Amino acid sequence: MIPPPQTVQRRYRVIENRPIADGIFRLLLEPVEDPIPPFQAGQWVGLHLLNPDGSVWAKSAYSIANAPTTYGPDLPAGRQVELAIKVEGDFTTRASTLKTGDTVFLTGPWGVFTLPKNEPRLVMFAGGIGVTPLLSMVREACATDLRSDILFFHSNQTCRDAAYADELRSLAARCPRLRLIEVCTRETHVGGEKESKRIDVEMLDRYIKDYTVGAYLMCGPREFMDGLKRMLQDKGVDPKKIRKELFS
Repeated sequence: MIPPPQTVQRRYRVIENRPIADGIFRLLLEPVEDPIPPFQAGQWVGLHLLNPDGSVWAKSAYSIANAPTTYGPDLPAGRQVELAIKVEGDFTTRASTLKTGDTVFLTGPWGVFTLPKNEPRLVMFAGGIGVTPLLSMVREACATDLRSDILFFHSNQTCRDAAYADELRSLAARCPRLRLIEVCTRETHVGGEKESKRIDVEMLDRYIKDYTVGAYLMCGPREFMDGLKRMLQDKGVDPKKIRKELFS
């Protein structure tokens, strides 16, 4: 019996490992042989770290940051995979030491937390490193001229914690349907499209005039998403229109 393509361990080579925010690093991987099958924006892969003898030491799941059509800035479509990882434990600490030329396995892609195609508006909430699947969606939406308006809340404790902040600002500047709201909960910002407190009902009311329009997507820590879901449901949002992906 031939195994499903997602379960096949595919060998990848590290071509870049660099920090992109405080405690967060970016891994860029290229296939040694066959690449992973085509994926949808928002899906994830299994990253397998190896022992010196080539056996699997441990594995963990990470969202693909690439857009399916563009695979990120200056990356050849259909081959390289971009992951963003926060250092918090043995697995991520070991992954952070990967060097150019090191080998890992990838499985996947997996997941149903993907970019909706027929909604008039998408409201996205990214908490910390939970930005990665939503970044994939925004990259894809801007590259394919998706007809949905996107309101994107990018929430972090401090601005230096904000992975991909510069790219999101650049995307918002050139993608007319994307509006970026930067939320830095432990810093002081006044005016503009920046907020200096946690997302609350008052903040949502300033940016969302009709809660019945479109879909809501969120990714981040459980407490972050549970609070958002309660606020949205209190505003009358249909629970079926709220989609989330848990990042610890």
